[in-house]
Amino acid sequence: MLFRSRLDKQIVFHRQVLKKVTQESVYYFDVNKTVSNELFYMLRYPFDQVSSVRTSFIGKYDKINTLSVDYGSLISKPIDKYYLGLKTEYIFDNTRDISINLLDGWRCKIFGEYYYQINDKNYNTFVVGGDLRFYKELFRDIVFASRLAGATSFGSGKVIFYLGGVDNWYDLSFDTTGMKYFDKTVRLNPNENYIFQAVATNLRGFPQNIRNGNSFLLSNIELRVPIFRAIMPFPINSDFWYHFQVVGFFDIGSAWSGVSPYDKKNYYHTITEVRPPFTVTVDLERPPLVYGYGFGFRSKLFGYFIRLDYAWGTEAYYHYP
Repeated sequence: MLFRSRLDKQIVFHRQVLKKVTQESVYYFDVNKTVSNELFYMLRYPFDQVSSVRTSFIGKYDKINTLSVDYGSLISKPIDKYYLGLKTEYIFDNTRDISINLLDGWRCKIFGEYYYQINDKNYNTFVVGGDLRFYKELFRDIVFASRLAGATSFGSGKVIFYLGGVDNWYDLSFDTTGMKYFDKTVRLNPNENYIFQAVATNLRGFPQNIRNGNSFLLSNIELRVPIFRAIMPFPINSDFWYHFQVVGFFDIGSAWSGVSPYDKKNYYHTITEVRPPFTVTVDLERPPLVYGYGFGFRSKLFGYFIRLDYAWGTEAYYHYP
C-alpha cells in the first residue's frame, strides 16, 4: 500500500508565567517573575504503524522581571533572553489498550535537544535521553508495568534535573518542615552553570529536589490490579467500580553532577547552615540512590481519571512518609 503525504506538520505556541522567590540570605530575598514564550514548528514522519521520527524547530523568548521588594529591586531592569532550539525524537509504540491505565506491549522514546542563546553570553545546551516502558498483561486485565528513563545535559549552559515527586501533584500530608514539595536542604552545585530546569518524575515518597544534577536515571515498577473486574464473574455497570484499580509500586533513582552519582562534585552530601557571623557545613554522607514504595488507587470519577498514592521514601538519614 502506498502512503502519500506521510509528513505531518504542526505549529504550537506556549506561554507560561512563573513567580519564584530566591532566598539570598537570612535578611535578603528576590521575587522574580519569568514570562516564557515558545514557538514550535513540528514535523513528524511515520515509518509504519508503530514507529516514527519527530523533529521540532524551537524559538524561545524569556523575560525576567525582578519584582519590587526594596529599592535595589525597584530600579533593576528586566532581563531578556532569546533562544533557538532543535529537538529530534525516535518513537516506538506497539502497545495495545486494554482499558484506562492498562496496556500491553512496549513503548520507547530516544531524543536529543540543542538550544543556543543568541543574545547575552551565547550559551550552548545539549540534552540527550530516553524513556523505555514495558507493559505485560498477567491475568484478567492485571498488568505489570515497568519504566526506565534517564537524561543528561552538557555544554556551556546545562539543565538541572530535580528528582522527586510526581507531575501535577497535591500532597495531603501535614508537613511543618517546609519541605512538603521541595527539599531545600539538598544544595545545588554552584560550580555548574544551570540555565534551564526540569523535574525528573516519578519518585514517590519524596519531595522534589531529593537529588539534583545535570543527569538523572530513574526506574518505576507497578502492579496494576483492576480488582473488581478480576474477581467479578458478571459485567460491572458502574464506571467508577469498573475502572477501579489497586496499584503497588516501587521507584528508585538518582540525579547527579559529574561523571557518576558517586562523584565528589555532588553537593547533596552536605548541608550548610548560616547563622551570622558563623557558617557551618555538615557532611551528611547521603547515599546517591534513593527509593520509594507504596500503594495507591486509580479510578474514573465524573469523567476524570483520578489517582491517590501513599508512599514511603527511604534514604540513609531521612524517611519521608
